[in-house]
Amino acid sequence: MTRVLAIYITLAFSLFLCGTECNISFSTSGATSNSYNTFIKALRAQLTNGATAIYDIPVLNPSVPDSQRFLLVDLSNNGNNTITVAIDVVNASVVAYRARAARPYFLADAPDEALDILFNDTRGFFLPFTSNYLDLEKAAEKSREKIPLGLTPLHNAITSLWNHESEEAAVSLLVIIQTVFEAARVQGH
Repeated sequence: MTRVLAIYITLAFSLFLCGTECNISFSTSGATSNSYNTFIKALRAQLTNGATAIYDIPVLNPSVPDSQRFLLVDLSNNGNNTITVAIDVVNASVVAYRARAARPYFLADAPDEALDILFNDTRGFFLPFTSNYLDLEKAAEKSREKIPLGLTPLHNAITSLWNHESEEAAVSLLVIIQTVFEAARVQGH
């Protein structure tokens, strides 16, 4: 318990110092429900950093400076594969991902600001689908209710995107969006 608290305090302090310029990280290697919950809480805190609260519930900022618009989240697995997922802090949607310091992949509905700010050291590639669940399900050729979630599917999704398996990109993004970002959007009481 003390170790988890120390990790959470360190993560929260580092996020406070560097804002959205820093990456938040999570690894499926050795992950527990406690480490996952700590990660989700830190991600939620970063998404609502500087936001107002309505009835004591923090809400996403509807408008932020372009320099603070995107948050980078590093996801890794026990195969030492790491991908960086960029999310828009205005709506907590995935706009792009990058693996191996290679070309980034932008979802078709990525805002123009994402193209100007994210991964600008190399030219990006547009995926043929948006971040909308219906569009992702169509590209995946299966409904999200039929896609398993959890640490093992997250591990596999990271590996798939790391290996640039384009035929699995939509399924992998559905796993990541639901396991990570949907969990960060929803706050249990």
